[in-house]
Amino acid sequence: MAAQVVLEPHSNTQAFTCMCDGGGGGGGGPALLRHDGDGDDLVLAARTKLTRFNITNNKYFVCPANNKHTTRDIKFSQDNSFVSLASKTEVEFIETTKGMPFAVYQVEKKAEIVGIYWVSRDQALVIATRYLVLLQVGRGKKVIRLKNQSMSTPVTWYICQHGMLIVCCGDSQLFLFVLKSNTALRKARFELEQQQPQPKLYRSDFTICELYGDMYLVHVIAVACKLVLYRIPLPDKQRPECVLLTEGAGGTCPTGGVTPTSAGKMVLQTYDNLIIIHNTVTKVSTIVDIKSSTPSPILPPHPLSFNYLPEAAAAAYGASWQYLSPNYVVDTAKGICWTVTVQLEPLPVGLTVGLPEDAPDPTPAVVEMLQRRALPAAKGIIIEIVAQCISQGRPLKVLCDVFDTINRVLYDYTTNPPTPQSQQPYSKAIGCSGAGVGPTARTVDGLVVVDQGDMFTHVLNFADEHKYEADRMISIYIEYIKSLNFCRIEPEQFIYARLVSLIVSHRQFYQLQQLAQYFVIADSNPLAIQLASLGAVFPPTTQLALDMFNRLGLHDRVLELLLAHAQLLPALRLIRSCPQLCSMAPPARFLDAALASGDRVLYHTVYKFFESPPAGSALRPVSQLPECERFTTQFAAWFGVPPARVPSPDVARSGSAPAVAPTPPLSPKATHLQIDLRRSSSTNLPAALPPR
Repeated sequence: MAAQVVLEPHSNTQAFTCMCDGGGGGGGGPALLRHDGDGDDLVLAARTKLTRFNITNNKYFVCPANNKHTTRDIKFSQDNSFVSLASKTEVEFIETTKGMPFAVYQVEKKAEIVGIYWVSRDQALVIATRYLVLLQVGRGKKVIRLKNQSMSTPVTWYICQHGMLIVCCGDSQLFLFVLKSNTALRKARFELEQQQPQPKLYRSDFTICELYGDMYLVHVIAVACKLVLYRIPLPDKQRPECVLLTEGAGGTCPTGGVTPTSAGKMVLQTYDNLIIIHNTVTKVSTIVDIKSSTPSPILPPHPLSFNYLPEAAAAAYGASWQYLSPNYVVDTAKGICWTVTVQLEPLPVGLTVGLPEDAPDPTPAVVEMLQRRALPAAKGIIIEIVAQCISQGRPLKVLCDVFDTINRVLYDYTTNPPTPQSQQPYSKAIGCSGAGVGPTARTVDGLVVVDQGDMFTHVLNFADEHKYEADRMISIYIEYIKSLNFCRIEPEQFIYARLVSLIVSHRQFYQLQQLAQYFVIADSNPLAIQLASLGAVFPPTTQLALDMFNRLGLHDRVLELLLAHAQLLPALRLIRSCPQLCSMAPPARFLDAALASGDRVLYHTVYKFFESPPAGSALRPVSQLPECERFTTQFAAWFGVPPARVPSPDVARSGSAPAVAPTPPLSPKATHLQIDLRRSSSTNLPAALPPR
């Protein structure tokens, strides 16, 4: 099952049902149901009362009235002080506290009223067929005409939301008006997409919606089975411009190949910056994201799902349904108000269900879509998608694209961390993004962040516990590290440590050697220690650890590792090159190791070295150290004479350990000591990953 468009009964649907039934002294039932305001209010007009119901806060306001005319439109003022009822030729203004009309506005001859919109608490805009007029309710309940805008072509219908009025003149012209209190109306003409022949424009084919902070006019072209989005300018701009988003910019979105018939229609709603397209003929709903990398819908169409009252599914997409902006559906026959939401929890299971074999995998696009969602469960679903890609054996190319999509957002988050103020709009929407995945971090743009800790704990480490194929898991770790490097993110140490442990547990030591040589595994002290501990199992890892310690400049670690492997001559060269290490090199430890080897030449070399310590060191001659008296006695026993206080011969000329080449002392500017025990140095190897 893929993502679902879900209908849930409104929290105060019982009160709404009573309103639709005309309860509380109505009589005659509702005569008119209208959508009032900017997406929050419903207005029901009966013979004896008018009711305004706010969907957001579940509050409703009742005004007594004596409605004797056929009402075309009804709107409450913003503070519920007045209500206006529009018939064919006049607008009646009623004071809500008394329920009696106090003023009537008559339209001019040969003009008819199309609708009303309250610009402010005391100013109402009347849309007539030949002109627009702005009225103000002044002192003494007098209606005063403020502004007048004549129209050369008769107005057939209008849309008004968020202080923006769009009127259709004739059959093919759209104009935008920006409404402000006590100011002139400004207009701009929409440059509609050219079609042959130019179709007639209907009110049901247009919707104003807010997506990602911008206002859009969305045109549903049912015949061509696509959407065209026009970006509406902000009201404070001097010259409003209507920009057509072309298909290349991701603005023209096919509706999933659902071809409506002449008897049906397609209705648009929005939820969490997603466009929901309801097809009333095929009775399916499609989800479209305008910021997706592909203009087509990410997921195939599905029928509406009812979490409650499943018996209502039989009446889905019925003629009694009214679709209200942004995401409400009113069933006027049953008196039920539904809230339209998008349920993403079953998304990971159905990503590839029903896809043709040659169809591109939608997983990267779905992850990208989920990163833009304000839903609390978005982060948990992303993690679950990646985990299922591993468990289902999806191609590494798909996983690589998913990793890149996740890590690009992580890079933006690390380079430009958000402030608490920038995250405030999401404070109510986020919290725990799923069971056990922790709080959701977001970028400045509000994108969901999945960091390396989330990926390791809930995806990579979890997959290791299921004992998937070793070669595949190693490849997945390497792809994740390559993606981090590609996005200029330093991989965390626990990623490297887990990769090395995984390789060692499956005894793929030569692959480990290659990864270290080609710097796929970055240098670090813990990783070098881990490599050094593997020397007994795979001896080349000792040299890898020495090289890594050397590149990190940890000469004390190099000295310890050399002594642990009885490499006395390289250790003495290191001390001669770095006199500061003398304090960490007790002579007794060196002499014990030389004595245990049974090599008298080596013993002579080590003894002579500490008898004449390097210049600048704090060491005393070994013959003057009480704890080394037994070594002095052993030297006299083997070589027949007491040691003389003479400079020791150069360690490189002693003739011992012929496999080790002499190394010149480091210059004062050097930062690394080149040491190589069993193979050539890796300094000539590539210093970066091969290009992606």
